[in-house]
Amino acid sequence: MNTKTKEELVALDIKDRTGTILTIKRVLTMRTLMQNLERKSQDMQVEVNSFVEKIAILQERGLPSLVGSNQRLLTS
Repeated sequence: MNTKTKEELVALDIKDRTGTILTIKRVLTMRTLMQNLERKSQDMQVEVNSFVEKIAILQERGLPSLVGSNQRLLTS
């Protein structure tokens, strides 16, 4: 975008080079943030799955269920 001539910008129907560049940077930043969020979400899901597996093993050994009849976690 920075190396385009005025004629090339007109052909692309870009009237405000600076505004367009700022918009592109914002979009790229948001894309990076979304990718990071997706990765973190996947990492957290792995941790949750591991925890659920460990709880299931403990429940097979006699640990009472942590979920009440209303399908909600029991609280003290």
